[in-house]
Parts: sequence; C-alpha cells; structure tokens
Amino acid sequence: MKEYRVRKGLRILIYILTSLVMVLYGGLTIALILPPFNAITEQMHASMPGLWLPMLFIVMIAFMIMAILSTKKRKIIITGESIISISLLGKRELKFEEIKGFNDVVIPRSVVKYIGVLSKESYNKKDITISNLIENIDDLKFQLTSSIENLDLKKNQEAQEKYQNEEKEILKNNDFGLSIEERQGKLKNARLTANILNGAGIVLAVWMFFFPKPYKYELIACIALPLITISVIKFWKGLIRIDAEKGSAYPSAIGAIIIPGIVLALRAILDFSIDDYSNIWLPSILIAVVLTAILIIGNKELSFQKGKEYFTILSIAVFIFAYGYGAVVTTNCAFDKSEPEMFGSQVLEKTISGGRKSTSYDLKLSPWGNKIEVEKVSVNSDLYNNLQVGDKVSVYRFKGRLDIPWIVVDYKR
Repeated sequence: MKEYRVRKGLRILIYILTSLVMVLYGGLTIALILPPFNAITEQMHASMPGLWLPMLFIVMIAFMIMAILSTKKRKIIITGESIISISLLGKRELKFEEIKGFNDVVIPRSVVKYIGVLSKESYNKKDITISNLIENIDDLKFQLTSSIENLDLKKNQEAQEKYQNEEKEILKNNDFGLSIEERQGKLKNARLTANILNGAGIVLAVWMFFFPKPYKYELIACIALPLITISVIKFWKGLIRIDAEKGSAYPSAIGAIIIPGIVLALRAILDFSIDDYSNIWLPSILIAVVLTAILIIGNKELSFQKGKEYFTILSIAVFIFAYGYGAVVTTNCAFDKSEPEMFGSQVLEKTISGGRKSTSYDLKLSPWGNKIEVEKVSVNSDLYNNLQVGDKVSVYRFKGRLDIPWIVVDYKR
C-alpha cells in the first residue's frame, strides 16, 4: 500500500498563511466586539458600526480552518486492489476491476494539472480526480500504470496505428502511382504542397489583418489563394484532403481556404460601409455553392454515410460563404473607380462597441440624400475622436465596382 499526501512544502505554506490570516481576522474581531479601549479601537468602532463585519471575519476564520483540515486530511492511497481518495468531504474508493482507465486532464491557462481515474459506466460510480499538488505525482502515475490502463497511451497508440494504416492505404493505391516509390514521392510532395499552402494562408492572414499595405495586392492574394488551393486539391485526386483529422497520414490544405476567407470577411466589415446590401447576397451565395460543389463532387474521402461528413460539408460551405462575402465586398469597394455623390449630414450620436481585440467606432447621422431615417455608420478612430455631436459631416456615396453602393464619411467640406 502506498499513501500520497499534499506536497510537504505546499502544506507548510498553507499552514503558515492560514494561521496568519486567522490571527489577523481574530484580532480584528476581538477589537470590534470588545468595548473600545484606545483611540485606534474607538476609530474602528466609529467607522464600522454593527456586527456584520465581525461576522464576516468569523466566516473567513472558519474558511481558514477548513483549508487547514482539508490539506491535512487530503490523501490518495493505492492498495493492491483499489485506489482510495480521502478528502474533507469524505472517502471515495474504486476497485481496479471497476476502473476503465486514467488520463491526464489539462485545464487551459491553469498551472494545476489533474489525473482523472475513470470508472466503468456499468458500476455507476464517481470518478476520482488527482491534482499535481499531490506529492510524488510521477511515482503515483507509475503505480497507476502498473495496475490500470493509461487511456492517453492507448489513444496515442491507436492514433499511431491509424496513421500507419492510412499510409499503407496510400502506398497501395494505384491512383497515386504505379510503384511504391512513385507513391512515396507523391505523398511527400503532397505534404510539402499542403504545408506551403497552409503557411501562405497564415502569412497572408497576419499580413492582411495587421499590416494591410499594399492593400489591393493583398486583397488579390487573399482572393486568389483559396481558388488556387481548391484547384490543387482537385489536382491531387484525394491525396490532399479537406477533412483530414489531426494526426492523419493524409495532408490537408483546408486552412488555406478558411483562413484567408475569414480575414477577407473581417476586412470587408471593418473597412467599408455598405449603403445597400441587396446586390451582395446573390454573388456571395453563388460563390459558396459553386466552390463547395467543386470540392465535394468526385471527392472520394466523403461517402455521405455519416452525419459528421454532412456537418463537415456544411461547415466548409459557411466558411466559403464568408470568403465569397469578403471577396465581393472588397472587390466592389477597393477597385471602385466611380465618382462619388456628396451629401451633407450631422452627427446625432457617438458610440463605441467591441472589446480589447476589436473596437467599432460608430456615428449616428441625420438623414441624407434620399434617406428618411437616422443612419448608423462605422468610421475610423481619428475621425470619431475629432467629431462631436452636432458637427456637420460630408457623406460620399460611391456606385461600387459591382453595383453595390458604399459610403465614406469625412469632415464637412
């Protein structure tokens, strides 16, 4: 039998800190309950009347006592036939035959990691969770490995077997070459091609989102890359996939389609104020339908027999729609050479929305041109900060390269 407690250094730290807190709160409670006996206690009684604060201090002392008892009582015991978890709330035991296995549980942005000991569903027992605050955690994990199955190790082995089976499948497929050497060469080139395309998508996205200059050339690159990627996927006849799972032997280039599309849509929303959306939806939907159809027609990786595959197709269609929307709007506005109409308007209200990563500066403008209602328009931060409610502004209305009217708000001219 082996017993594991909370780490010694951590136990000592908890005992010291909780004791200090209890002394502090205890002293303050006594000072507030007893009649004032000097100038300091008189000032404390005057500034904190009533008993609610002493009661709060007593509750805090109770929490500190519970922390000490919990630390002292917390332990994990591994016997020859079971694992036992003891805490302040009680005792929990799982016999080895009742255990499905154990795995590592990682909580994002947390320094505390856990081992989850999972019970078999048929026994209807609660799992046991062990944190890395327990001493000798590596030895504890070794003891578990010798008695029950490591589910992470099993998962990794299954993933490795799947990878090897897929690679064998590729090397046996005559569609990818007449000899094993030719198929190996094509697989290597396909992986390199997918990595280049995905890498280009990431570079373009960062460049386009954070450093959008030269703007038009970046737009052309972002619009072209997904089209090039779709052509490459069709060219490789299933060797480069759109839905390859993590750890698959098949390379995937879906990132080179999705990432530029998202950035294009964001740039369209952030950079341009559309006056009339009616001519946007048809070309955006048409692009989504046509490109999604090109991807799935003749695609051997999709058998249309699983619900997951339909979800994959729907997800791709949504991302391609975002690409189509971004491509239509940015092409319409960035490459527009029409002469604008100018209208006068007035700032009625200013609002800022968004968070740390994205902020929208909006103005509510009085009706202009043929408008009969107040219009809400996004502007850049400099213009927003320099304008006040009541100021006059000029609204420039452009026809749009694709007949999608859009506007620019500027200082009154």
